[in-house]
Amino acid sequence: MNDELPLLAALTQCFEKDEVLGGYQLRTVPFQTEAIAETRFAAWCNEASAWLGPPVGEDRGDGWQRVWWPDLRIKRSRRGVSLWIRTAHVGSWWSNPDLWQCPGLEGLWSWDPE
Repeated sequence: MNDELPLLAALTQCFEKDEVLGGYQLRTVPFQTEAIAETRFAAWCNEASAWLGPPVGEDRGDGWQRVWWPDLRIKRSRRGVSLWIRTAHVGSWWSNPDLWQCPGLEGLWSWDPE
């Protein structure tokens, strides 16, 4: 199960498609129990704080809690936790043909070292 799922794994693996909602990509992870969700929420907040510093805000209500940074939001609602990651809008630079010009990218187009 996902009872010990680290934040990095959730950010990179817990989605089937990238949907952008309000400028954020959303990952939602259901847990077997509310207690496990609370534990994972706390662990993910600690991991995020180690990377990003202290959160800029946090609050809680009956059965939910939220913590957020400028580019990451973590919310627990009962036995689920959602991660909101600010989208990078990569399309604006990804589609720039100059980005793909050599020099500087030699060796990336094959797996074997050159």
